[in-house]
Order: sequence, then structure tokens, then C-alpha cells
Amino acid sequence: MGVRHAGRPVLVGLTVLILLAGCGSSASPTPAAGGAATSASPSPFYDANANAQADIDAAVAAAKVDVRRVLIDFGANWSEDCTALAADFASAEVQPFLDTHFRVVPVEIGNWDTNMALEKKYGGASNWMPSIAILDGSGAVLYRSDAIQGAAAMSVAEVMTYLQKWAQ
Repeated sequence: MGVRHAGRPVLVGLTVLILLAGCGSSASPTPAAGGAATSASPSPFYDANANAQADIDAAVAAAKVDVRRVLIDFGANWSEDCTALAADFASAEVQPFLDTHFRVVPVEIGNWDTNMALEKKYGGASNWMPSIAILDGSGAVLYRSDAIQGAAAMSVAEVMTYLQKWAQ
């Protein structure tokens, strides 16, 4: 019986070390490729309790008046790419550009189980997050992409290049 359980303390010890290593990495945030710490993103950036359709409607109405575009950011707070993008959006380099050209609406999609009707309405359900939809002031979809799903590996300059293509 002692031989049967001989490996168990080692396995338990390794499991504890792995868990502690994971906890340590989240306690001290690592910068995204763009230099912004992922934990610096607004928390939570995606609000599961928000009325996303009302937020989109309000952004479209405001964009029509101030001649901006609407950027809908479909994502989740658990996703590293989503929180990295949120941190980039809040950065000193990107936020002024967004404020000038877009009305940004973050939409929580959870584990692809929340607000999926909106995801489909504004360009089709994606298997990636974050995914972006760009609307004009009338609410028409101009562009839809999940090409920014690798946001954690993108620099702030790459995020800016992506956004500049769709600015008005």
C-alpha cells in the first residue's frame, strides 16, 4: 500500500507549485506587447449587466450627431487578448484617438453564451475574441473582424494602425 501512494505526494506537491506559479504571475502583471500592463485595463471592461443593445443604440445616435463611428468590442474579462485590448484602449496613446474618432461600446459575450444575438446582428457570430464591428452613424455595419484576437501580442502601434483604417 505504501508503494501505491508513493508518487501521490510528489504529484500533489507539483500541482501546488504549478498553482502557486500561476497565482504569482497574475499578482504581478506582465506588460502586453504594446507596453501596457494587462491588469491596467478598466476592470471590468466588459459589463455582463449592461444593456448592450441600449448602449449600442445610444452610441449610434451620438455618432450620428458628432460624425464619429461606433466601435463595438465583443469580448470577455477572462480573456487575455480582451483585457490586453482594453488596456491598449485606455492607454495614453490610443484613448485620445478613440475619443476623437469612435464611440466605443464594449459588449460582454462571456463564454460565447451572452449577447450572442448582438454578435450575430452586427456581423455574424465569431469563434474568436475580441472581435470588432465598426458602424456608421446610421447603425450600418461598415466592417467586421476578429483579426484583433491576438491583441495580447500586438503593440500599441499595431493597435493604432488597425484603428486608423476605420477612423472617419
